This record gives sequence, C-alpha cells and structure tokens, in this order.
Amino acid sequence: MMENLLFKKLRKLWKKHWGQQPHRYIGRTMLETSVDFKLWEKETGGAPPHLKKQLDELLRKYRDDREVFMPKKINPELKPGTYLDRTYKGKKYSVLVTDNGFEYEGKTWSSLTSVANHITGKKWNGWSFFKLK
Repeated sequence: MMENLLFKKLRKLWKKHWGQQPHRYIGRTMLETSVDFKLWEKETGGAPPHLKKQLDELLRKYRDDREVFMPKKINPELKPGTYLDRTYKGKKYSVLVTDNGFEYEGKTWSSLTSVANHITGKKWNGWSFFKLK
C-alpha cells in the first residue's frame, strides 16, 4: 500500500499518525515502518503495559547516557606465565605476567604502563602499547 505513495504523501501520512513533522532526513523505509507500527498499535492496542514500562525505562537510560547500550571494552584477564611481546622501533620487547605484576629486564613492574613508559621514554598506556586494547 505505502510503497505506491509519493514520498511527499507518505510524509503527510507519517505526520498524521505521529502528530509532528518527520525529520527531513528520515528515509522512505523508516517512514513506512513507523506508519505500519502506528497502524498496528491502533489495531491491537499496542504493547502490553509492562513492556511499555520497560521501553520507557530504556529510553530514560538512553537520554541520560547516549552510550549506555554500547558494548564496553573489556581488557582481557592476563594470567601469570603469559608473555607479552611487542616490537618497537625494530627491537623486540618481551614482558612476563607474574602474580606480582610484570617482569621486564629482571625487574618486577607494578603496571604495563610503567613498562611501556620505560621502553619508549614517553607516556604510553601500557594496554595500548602492548596492543591489548
């Protein structure tokens, strides 16, 4: 039905069902899908109250923090005995993960960042330097 409507008429139909002008960049597929949803909602009464409540809560969370649903970057858990290798400026560096930190050049370091800073002579995030991020 709607696939035969002129785009301008589809936008008017969308406005009728949603009560406001659609954003100018909303494409045909989104307009059609949105109108279909409103028609379904009118015909069936829409989602049950408990689902509407859940959706409202998700929307509230999204408004508070736009990245709330983005996957979090999780650093891998490094197990003692693991070697981390990195070639930097043509030289290979190897760090051993221990129970007490990170072993490099016979010394135990408390963090990968401190090892990376020592190797490079610059400020580095250790996880980034060893390409663990």
